[in-house]
Amino acid sequence: MGSAIPVARCPMGSSDSSSSREDDEAPLNVGDRVRLAIRDDDMNGKTGIFRGNFILFGTVRSHIELDESHAAFPADPKTVKKII
Repeated sequence: MGSAIPVARCPMGSSDSSSSREDDEAPLNVGDRVRLAIRDDDMNGKTGIFRGNFILFGTVRSHIELDESHAAFPADPKTVKKII
């Protein structure tokens, strides 16, 4: 069984959760509010907090703490959009 290995720890950044716009180009910092953009998946539109990137079974994943359940979700980094 593989193990999660942290690959990046970003400095804490401030975020403004009063807006719901997304920025595809904005760099993610640990603690940023994010939305998942996964077409054809029940996780599409879910929001949470970015907790960093890690390697899972040889693939880079983004650790998202989901708002509704506080569960950890390993998302494809390409599907994680920063809420600005």
